[in-house]
Amino acid sequence: MIAEPVGLHASLRLDRTSTFTLGFDGYPSMDLTTIDHSKNATMSTKAIYVRDGDRLRYCVAPPSKARPTSFTTTRDNDWTFVTLRRR
Repeated sequence: MIAEPVGLHASLRLDRTSTFTLGFDGYPSMDLTTIDHSKNATMSTKAIYVRDGDRLRYCVAPPSKARPTSFTTTRDNDWTFVTLRRR
């Protein structure tokens, strides 16, 4: 398990920080905890991920929903697909 802080690009103008923990749950899994500092609120989400060189791609479910089972997003599942690139 690895826990890493993640900052958002300044252009998003969001006062949030996230921490993620990597593991394995059928797919490589990721549990994210995001703190919205402007609202003093915390949300937890579950995701699956794949790492490719300097990119981390993950598919995340809405807060408090079950972990995604594939990298397919639809209107019915409300999952979000994200790509992060290391600088």
